[in-house]
Amino acid sequence: METLKLKTTVKKNSNVLYHLMGYFKEELSADEKQELLEILDQYRAGYIPLIVPVTLINHYVRKYRQPYLAKQTYLNPHPWISSCEIMYRGQEIDRKSLIRLSRSPKYPSIR
Repeated sequence: METLKLKTTVKKNSNVLYHLMGYFKEELSADEKQELLEILDQYRAGYIPLIVPVTLINHYVRKYRQPYLAKQTYLNPHPWISSCEIMYRGQEIDRKSLIRLSRSPKYPSIR
């Protein structure tokens, strides 16, 4: 719980993101490196939210099969379904109910 008391900053997050990029130095093409660097610069400048570079890095984790990074909480801090019970719009529901809701045309936003 001590870790949760630490304040995050754009500078700290940028440092982590650049470090994560290092895991792909052999795999990324020149275009992919350039795209990721541009996204990281846009995040540092405050133009885009943190989720954008994290999503792109998660894409590379899957594409280039980085098992160590795939396990990192930083890249997936809020798993969609982490247990049999979750909170959905303020109501606690079980996994089967959530899956059923996700197929319902009434709730297209959770697909």
